[in-house]
Amino acid sequence: MDYTKLRATALSQGEAEEAVTVDTRALIDKVLARYSGEWTTLRELIQNAADAQATTVKIKWETTPSTTVPLPAGTASNPNALLRHTILHHTLKRLLVENNGQAFSPTDWARLKRIAEGNPDETKIGAFGVGFYSVFADCEEPFIRSGREAMAFYWKGNALFTRKMVLPDDALTADQVDKTTFVLDYRNATTALPNLLSVSQFLATSLTFVALQRIEFWIDDWKILDLHKKLSPNVPVAIPRHLDVRTKEGLMTVAGVDRSSAQIDATYMHVVSWKPPTTTSGSGSAAGNASGNGSSGNSSNSKSTDTYGMSSGDLPSLRSFFSRLTGSSSASAAQKEQRNKAAREEKVAQDALLQNLNGQGRASIFLRVTSAAVKTNVSANFASELTRATKKPPPKTTKMAILTATYDDVVASEEAAKAVGTMTSASAAAAGKPAVSPPADPSYPALPPYTPAIPPADIFASVLPSKKPGGRIFIGFPTMQTTGGGMHVSAPSLIPTVEREAIDLNARWVRNWNMELLRVAGILTRLAFINEMVDLGTKFRQFVDANRAAATGPGAVKNSNVVPVPTAAEVAKFVPEALHVLKTYTFSDSTPSAYVGQIIEEAFWTAFKLPSLDIFSSRGVLPTTKVRMGNPEISKFVDGIPVIVDEMKDNPFVKKLHDFGIIQDASMEDVKFELESKPLNRDQLVHFVKWIGNGALSGELDPPSVRQLLQVAVASVVEDDTPGSKDGDSKGKMGGPNVAIIELRSIKHFLWGNKIPASLPLPPSTIPYSITSSIAVPQLQALGWSSLELLPWLEYLINSRASLGAERNMTVDPNFAAQVLLVLSKNWDNLSFTHKTNMTLLLRQHTTMPTRAGMKKPEDAFFPSVKLFDDLPVVAANCQHLKDKFLQGLGVRKTIDLDTIFTRLLNQPGDTAATTGEGASEKGGSAAAAKKNWSHVELVKYLASVRGDIPANDIAKLRLTAFCPAEAGPPGQEGQVPSTKLYRPDQLFEPSAAVRELGFPILQWPDQMNNYYRKSNPEAQFLSSLGLRQHPSVSELLEKMVSPDRALRDKARAYYIAHHQTHGYASYPMFKTQMAILPVEISGGNNTASDEKQPKEKLLPPSALYTNPNAAVLGFPILHTSLLPHASKFGVAPDPPMDECVKRLLAKPPQSRDAAAVVFTYFSTRLADLAGNSLNALRNGTFVPVVRKTTVSSAPAVTSNGFPDEKKVAGTSSRTVKTVETIEHIKPDACYLGSSATYGNIFDFVDFGVNGNAFLFKCGSKSEPTKIEIARLACTEPARLLSTLQTTERYLALLRSLAVELSRLKNDRDLFKMMQTSPFLLASREITRQKSQQSASRASGAFSTLFPSSTQAPADAEDEDDDDEPPIKQYQLASAKNICILDDYISYRLFKDKLMCAPEEDALEEFYLDLGAKKLSSVVEEDIRIGARSPSQGEATKLLSFVLERSKIFMYEYQKYRHDAFRRDIRWLEKHLAVEMVQSLSLRRSLRGSAETHTEKRYAASARDSTGPGYTLYVASKARVDMYQVGQAICQLVLSRPSQQAYFFFEPFLKLELLDLRARGYNVDRILRAKAAEARVAEEERRKALEEEQERIRANEREWAERAQKEREEKAASVAAVAAAARADVKRPDGKMPGGFDDEDDGAPIRDFPPTEQELAQQQQQQMLQNAVKKNKGLFSGLTRRLGFDKPEQTPSLAAAATAAAAELDQNRQIENSRGGQINSTPATLGDEGRVTNPAAVQQNMLNAINATRPYGSESLYTPPTTNEVKEQATYCDSNHAHDLAMIAQAPRGMNVFLDRGVTIPAADFLGRNSVVIASFESLLRDVAAVYDLAPGAVQIYYDATGPTIAFNTSGSIFCNLRFFVQLHSHRLNVAGAAGKQARVDATVWWWVVVAHELAHNLESSHNATHSYYTESFVQQYFQKMTSRAATWGVGGGPQGLLAAGDGNNDNGDPHEQLSRAPPSYDQATAAGQHPNLMD
Repeated sequence: MDYTKLRATALSQGEAEEAVTVDTRALIDKVLARYSGEWTTLRELIQNAADAQATTVKIKWETTPSTTVPLPAGTASNPNALLRHTILHHTLKRLLVENNGQAFSPTDWARLKRIAEGNPDETKIGAFGVGFYSVFADCEEPFIRSGREAMAFYWKGNALFTRKMVLPDDALTADQVDKTTFVLDYRNATTALPNLLSVSQFLATSLTFVALQRIEFWIDDWKILDLHKKLSPNVPVAIPRHLDVRTKEGLMTVAGVDRSSAQIDATYMHVVSWKPPTTTSGSGSAAGNASGNGSSGNSSNSKSTDTYGMSSGDLPSLRSFFSRLTGSSSASAAQKEQRNKAAREEKVAQDALLQNLNGQGRASIFLRVTSAAVKTNVSANFASELTRATKKPPPKTTKMAILTATYDDVVASEEAAKAVGTMTSASAAAAGKPAVSPPADPSYPALPPYTPAIPPADIFASVLPSKKPGGRIFIGFPTMQTTGGGMHVSAPSLIPTVEREAIDLNARWVRNWNMELLRVAGILTRLAFINEMVDLGTKFRQFVDANRAAATGPGAVKNSNVVPVPTAAEVAKFVPEALHVLKTYTFSDSTPSAYVGQIIEEAFWTAFKLPSLDIFSSRGVLPTTKVRMGNPEISKFVDGIPVIVDEMKDNPFVKKLHDFGIIQDASMEDVKFELESKPLNRDQLVHFVKWIGNGALSGELDPPSVRQLLQVAVASVVEDDTPGSKDGDSKGKMGGPNVAIIELRSIKHFLWGNKIPASLPLPPSTIPYSITSSIAVPQLQALGWSSLELLPWLEYLINSRASLGAERNMTVDPNFAAQVLLVLSKNWDNLSFTHKTNMTLLLRQHTTMPTRAGMKKPEDAFFPSVKLFDDLPVVAANCQHLKDKFLQGLGVRKTIDLDTIFTRLLNQPGDTAATTGEGASEKGGSAAAAKKNWSHVELVKYLASVRGDIPANDIAKLRLTAFCPAEAGPPGQEGQVPSTKLYRPDQLFEPSAAVRELGFPILQWPDQMNNYYRKSNPEAQFLSSLGLRQHPSVSELLEKMVSPDRALRDKARAYYIAHHQTHGYASYPMFKTQMAILPVEISGGNNTASDEKQPKEKLLPPSALYTNPNAAVLGFPILHTSLLPHASKFGVAPDPPMDECVKRLLAKPPQSRDAAAVVFTYFSTRLADLAGNSLNALRNGTFVPVVRKTTVSSAPAVTSNGFPDEKKVAGTSSRTVKTVETIEHIKPDACYLGSSATYGNIFDFVDFGVNGNAFLFKCGSKSEPTKIEIARLACTEPARLLSTLQTTERYLALLRSLAVELSRLKNDRDLFKMMQTSPFLLASREITRQKSQQSASRASGAFSTLFPSSTQAPADAEDEDDDDEPPIKQYQLASAKNICILDDYISYRLFKDKLMCAPEEDALEEFYLDLGAKKLSSVVEEDIRIGARSPSQGEATKLLSFVLERSKIFMYEYQKYRHDAFRRDIRWLEKHLAVEMVQSLSLRRSLRGSAETHTEKRYAASARDSTGPGYTLYVASKARVDMYQVGQAICQLVLSRPSQQAYFFFEPFLKLELLDLRARGYNVDRILRAKAAEARVAEEERRKALEEEQERIRANEREWAERAQKEREEKAASVAAVAAAARADVKRPDGKMPGGFDDEDDGAPIRDFPPTEQELAQQQQQQMLQNAVKKNKGLFSGLTRRLGFDKPEQTPSLAAAATAAAAELDQNRQIENSRGGQINSTPATLGDEGRVTNPAAVQQNMLNAINATRPYGSESLYTPPTTNEVKEQATYCDSNHAHDLAMIAQAPRGMNVFLDRGVTIPAADFLGRNSVVIASFESLLRDVAAVYDLAPGAVQIYYDATGPTIAFNTSGSIFCNLRFFVQLHSHRLNVAGAAGKQARVDATVWWWVVVAHELAHNLESSHNATHSYYTESFVQQYFQKMTSRAATWGVGGGPQGLLAAGDGNNDNGDPHEQLSRAPPSYDQATAAGQHPNLMD
């Protein structure tokens, strides 16, 4: 719905405008409901005073004495008692608020009378204009006096009025002229006095930021409170350059900041602190009152008053409630005692106050105010929106201030409170009068000494922001909104909510403005924090400097460059002040809106561009970038980092700084800086190493950080005794302690455990053990340090031996060397091999071994057990605890070297050998042994005995020495004789018979007693260790295997096989050898025969032989059968490589099927090996043999002369024909496996057995041809393929299979192109009987193959329809371009003998289309010939709506079956389809490439618009719409492939009703709902039409009444002549009415029609007389008259009847006059019998019937409509009138005219006067008769003077009353123009329905349901013809004009039922005789 348009319509066409009224009293009450806060009235009036620039406000409550509690005796002289009585018993009478501000201006007076206008001054706080009206909360009629003017408010009902006056000069005193007073009389006389302390606290808070200096609070003449505010001069505050003074959205900028101090002094009466009892007595003795005991008396006398404000006693307390429940059980005795003590002290204080209520007290507070000037910069749009919301523009500049209580201010306030004295009761009594205000001068008079019994009043409880609820937002006055911090914020430009209790953060523009102001508050708060921290830092520095100056004395010289380090006590003194500052600026949740505190806090933190602020630390106030969070571990070794003191760590502000990352933990850089500044002592070094080790171990310190810290750390360690240190011997010359400088960057090691004694010298890279003794090893290792190992320690001792001195030089001092070697020996077993090796090398290089011969190298020393020579250097005695393993590792010898042994022990007798070195020294000691001659056997035994002691070098020498002989004895005694040549042990083999047979050299070992060679003997094991071989290697055996000696070859192979596993021959790659060592299997040979019979053995390498005998089919050599079990040992493969096999197969393919089967079977066993290139080569190779059969004819035998030999050819043909089979090799993929009855004669099918076929399948052969192969064959040999398949059905099945695989076929582009052009598709042509024998020749042209040329015209359609014989289809092969797809059956029937059509299958049609076939619709050209456009297009619109509606259903349902069938959707159809009604429509079809054409008449067709992209559906208007053709036209537009099936599918949707469609399961509910919506709109239009019809009826009633009145007046003049006229003898014509009934009176005269009024009156009178006579005769008299027995002379006297009729006429006239001439529902009187019933009455009845309809099931009670009686309804077609008629003439066109005998006018006169009317009526009736096709003469015209009969049917003849035509229609037919045409339509329709009624009587004589049914049926059946005839008269263009001609409503039945039921289908509408306009 377009609400904008709807609103504009309401404003322009709505009812008369009305002003909105306001109930002033209700409005004020609702406003006050928003002002529900306490002291709202005072707040608003004080704010007004501040806006008026007042400096002083006086608030005074006037009271009324109690009427129930009289003033006690003696109270008047006792001010204290009088004040007490006033507080307890008086009630409030009036509130006076007076200020000395500017007087009201005229604008102020005017604005005071207007609610919600507000103050437009942006510098003022007031904004909404409703604050003043808060006075109506307690006051009914306020009064204001300002200057010399006054205004009074008063009520009149709910309206508020004012009266203003100018005061006379004598009415004011001089001091009152410049003041403004608000006088508020309380409406309730029982309002008690408010809580004085609450009022005082409110006033003190109000004075804080408001622009006032003084506030006085009075009760009557008692001055209860006097507040005085003083401000110090403003001091400018510098704005740091890093402070961002611009708000987040840029609307505001802080322009300047200043700071001042404020002092508020309060002088008050003690009554402020007094808490009156909750129930007071109005009686009691004067003495009791005087003593202050007011608790006695009867409680019934206590006053019952309304409270004003709320005291603390009024607040609910859950604590007291639960304390009563739990106090006895859970509270401890100490808590009870504490509560009791507090109660006692409170009672004492209240008693003291009660005795001195009028005494005075004083209080003062001191505050810090930081103010800022704020510039605003808002856009014009923003300003306008804000002005709209607040009624004032945003200020260009504004002020903002924050109020804080500094630490000094708090201390000063507390001290001032303690110093305040109080007046005693005696002094108050001495004064004798109420207290007076102290002078304005700050110097107040001295007060008496402080009395502890009277506590000071907490006046400023809500002023200090440090007290609960904390800081608040002030907009002149405090709001309920807190700031969340310890500061008040005053922002006059903040926009509050209407009740001024909160900040408006909801409205968009106001929200943005307020948020920006709150951000300014955050910026100002940050600046105040900066200033307070600067002040704190300055005070702290001055204090520390003063302490240092006092400590150094007055004469000390001060160094300004040295910053004194504060002590812990000095820091602790300023911690409370620092905590106070942090508490002030710590933000918590604000209330009621948490967003306020969040916005301020966000601005506080983000205002400073640098991420730092000043904070108090252990070094004073420093930036947070220099301050760190304290770490106890770091402080143990670093004390110079400024840190947060412990008392401040848990402060929320500090935690937030830490969470934000503004204060960091002490970092590595901090520690590094401190380490660089000074060295560590011993304890600090220990703590540092622990800390850094723990950090490195836990991951808190990364390795680079650890390295950086160690790089700069230096320690100065004082050690009294450092025996293990490198400086242990470097004590001071004076004998003082040693100072060791330890640089941790050089430390690499630490001592761990007792591996190395700490007393021995340590490397400088090792930290002293005294430092690390208490530190865990993992921590030390985390520093990258490692435990000092023996190797580096030893390296240090050896390399630094010169610097260590002689006593610690292990190459010189045997004792020190023994200590070191002992340490090494103890740890030798735990050393790694590498360390042992390096340590051995290091010690061997120096004389580090103490021996008896002095310090020797270890390899030159011998074990003490070596005693072969006495002069050997044996290890010294002090090394006796060294381990043997250690000594052996160092190279200390247990044996003598081999050179000596070979020189001294192996020399022959007499030989001399030169000895050198140690050998010379040994010579004398072993002379006896030297002379002994030892053999190699004895030498081996000796060496085996000392094998464990022989050095490795000697073993190596021994392996390279040739000292062993080989066997050289004869066969059988080989081992007894040694060879003369000596061999190395690795050149000989152990004694073995098998090896000996192979000819290898064997160690000569005499086989003697106790000298047998056994592998388990030590000698054998020793020789094996020297390299003596146990068996030959594979390569040595290979040399034997290729020996020419066959026996040796066999032995070598046998040895290899026998010892293959035991000797490890399996690891040798035998298959790689290229030596011919293996025999080949020879077919037919016998390798086991004797040599002379055995063929020569053929040897090949293992890689050239194979074990699978089947490989021989490809010519591969096979290993000899005897070696097949051992083939794997020689590396012989089972089968040759597949590549080689493939090459041989392709090089020599098999020539027969059997040979191929064998070869293929072998390949089938190796299918797993077929892959890669081998498989590709086979697939591409031609090796499959197939048999090709060819027929060869041979020439006949000839003689020597060249002529045929007759003898040889006798009995035979001249040529012989024979079939020759040849072998052809093809590729595997060109043949198919098995057999096929279908394709066997087309493709090559082979069968090589199961295994052979498996091999070919692997190579690419298939079981049957692929679709691509079949398609290729079909394209190349379609005829052969068709003949092979034999039937068209099989061929079509083949094409179907190709259609399924079309997507794959398209991938082969060449094949697809071939398919598009090849004539392989099967198509059919229908051949009729007449043309079955004719040959079809092909015509030229683009589609010549589609249309065979023919000279005969196509057969007539009727002939085809008459031919019941099924058609003959001729199938033939054709290419796709010559085939068409049958998508237009009508065109097919016309041109079928010239078409070749594809099979009618969806799959094949798609297949043919893809290959290039044409649709028949694209081949047949259609030319739509459109006739003239119909003049009326109303039906086109309805038909378009109908088609679109049903198309939606069709497209939705059709897509379920053919989801891809649509090329356009319903939205396209709605956008591009139009409907046009035309006079005629035809379609001409022509076949392309042919002269054949056909033209047919169409009822619907679609065509593209020539001017645009749309399409038009043309519909013939002169015929019934063919819904089939409509659906066909639509389908052609939206379907991608229209078909007959789609047309049939669409047709029911166009013909059935929606409800019928829904009954059949179609979803039409949405359309029905849309129809219902349209029906609702139509109902509204119908209602309006009925109202217009009602108005027309009223106009007709008035017109008819006027005409009736005029006629009555004319009738009255002729009453006297009625009797004479009645007696006249009237003749009647002799003619009889045709129809066969008797005439009663043929003598009645006929007069011209219409008669005059007088004549009409006479006729009516005559008729009444006749009726009266008829009434007297009764039933039988009337029957005799009808039968002709009654005679005229028997008629009673007409005179008497006339007399009676006249009397009746007078009576009726009187009745009619009494009704005022209105149409009534009573029957017509006698005088109106000739008058037709008013048509308006009939129309009104019909309209009432229409309005009385209602929806079925309606809950409303049905009330039948009231009706006006219509006299014609009873005798509408009474045929009794037929007996009183006489034919008088024929109309101009032959219609008979009859006249009632009761008419006295002569017939000639009647016809002469009314000839025109009769001719017009005859023309109308003929038109009606033509509609029904009635026979000539069936309709007659008659006239009677009176009676209700309109028409009647007698014996089939219809009589129509001319009188009704004259009175209802004739006068309207003479109007020219459209009105006359419309009148003709109206009259024709009226009589058309009348005739229908009479025609129904031909079927049913009675008026019953049957008659009604036939009447309606006539109307329905002939409605179409009636509308067509009416359309020819040019009224409205057809049916609309016909409908307009009636009463405007052609609906029948319940209108709501019309809305709910579905509209009729088009066929139903047209079948009922209706035109398409009834579709809706």
